Amino acid sequence: MKKKLLCIAVSLFALFALSACGDTSQPTPQDNMEPESEVSETEVVDADTSTLLLDENGLKITYKSVDYEGIFGPDVKLLIENDSEKPLMIQAENCSVNGFMLNPTFSSEVASGKKMNTDLSFDSSDLEENGITEIETIELVFRIYNADDWTDVYKTEIVTFECK
Repeated sequence: MKKKLLCIAVSLFALFALSACGDTSQPTPQDNMEPESEVSETEVVDADTSTLLLDENGLKITYKSVDYEGIFGPDVKLLIENDSEKPLMIQAENCSVNGFMLNPTFSSEVASGKKMNTDLSFDSSDLEENGITEIETIELVFRIYNADDWTDVYKTEIVTFECK
């Protein structure tokens, strides 16, 4: 009997806690008055900021920009082009930002002959713990696997690039 009451109490608590999470404010007409042609700063990719990071064995990785408004923290925008004959899985290892070692979230599978826009994502709390307010320099190693059987294809030397 006590277990049933405890389950009901926990369920009710969760129900009330989750219902309090909604935003009940209504948008005002002023909120909707932004011009439709305006593009947010994070969506604009200036050709001058693109940097070719890797061009080996039919694989190209290009740095595009940094989006500081990512869900969990900054996202470094990358373009991956796989012109090899096999599907590839690309991951990042030994990554540092402004000289501090961090563990980003990054694993992308790109089919043979395809391109993919993807993100190298950093947790904002990791950056804060290391006093990083702006991503200036990134160093990392790309590890490339065959996506069909997970065999190593190759591992790059250290890739260093400036985030403009």
